[in-house]
Amino acid sequence: YFKDKKVLLGADIDLSHIVDFQVPTFAGIFDGQGHTISGISLSKSGSVQGLFRYLQEDAVIKNLHISGDITPSGSRNIIGSLVGNNKGSIEHCHFNGTVVGEDNIGGLVGINEATGNISHCSSTGMVTGVHFTGGIVGQNLGTIFKSTNYSKINTTISETTVNIESID
Repeated sequence: YFKDKKVLLGADIDLSHIVDFQVPTFAGIFDGQGHTISGISLSKSGSVQGLFRYLQEDAVIKNLHISGDITPSGSRNIIGSLVGNNKGSIEHCHFNGTVVGEDNIGGLVGINEATGNISHCSSTGMVTGVHFTGGIVGQNLGTIFKSTNYSKINTTISETTVNIESID
């Protein structure tokens, strides 16, 4: 939970040997200090998935690069590479990889809630979903500032597949 705690990432981390590693909920400050967490692999069944499942209000994730494949099974709703459900702030974070799900699927965040703020972030790779699918977030109710999507977006609408390339 880490409420009122600050975590500083001191080196790059490779998670390729660990499947389905997630932080259930986070309420502190996580400063990646420009480092990378690579090899993220989330494939278990369920919804609200990401490296951090829930980012609480007043929590911050910043200065972090992540890469991997987020391809859960089952209901697959509210899926992002970094955060499933965001109520906090995400700053200067970048993702490269694949995110696949059904509803509320984003390259970085599944749902950015009304209190959620995302700034100076980017997503590169492939994002696939059915409803509310986007390169930075699947569904945005909060604020996104100076963030760029370089991911390919693939969504299905009434049995028709729509491919969207490089959305800024």
